[in-house]
Amino acid sequence: MARVGLVTYTVYVSNSSVEQCNQAWPEPICTIQGGQASGVSVAFTLPAGASFQGGSGDHGFWCPPNVSTGPLTCTGGALAIDDVATLTVRVGAPLTPGPFLLSALVDSTNTIIERSETNNSASVSVTVNPW
Repeated sequence: MARVGLVTYTVYVSNSSVEQCNQAWPEPICTIQGGQASGVSVAFTLPAGASFQGGSGDHGFWCPPNVSTGPLTCTGGALAIDDVATLTVRVGAPLTPGPFLLSALVDSTNTIIERSETNNSASVSVTVNPW
């Protein structure tokens, strides 16, 4: 039986507001822009040779118990304005030593209206060493 190392990833998903001010006289008038988000999903691209071992999340996120091919998608998240959700994904490392990359993409289908789609992804590389 081959030995497999377990790698645990923690991903934070935030729903940040922004303060917008106008230059009214005698003082600027500022308002908070943003709102709650529901139906949030996070798609993880697992590295080649890695095996999904489990996932969980708060704020209503649900991760499927078994994923053998394709991306792992955790769904059902709901975040209030200025809220942060935490997802944890456990992956069995590939048997081949070297670096392997895990990527996460929030709202991969762009169903949530937001002011910036450029901050919805993250990646991390982990080096697997031989036993």
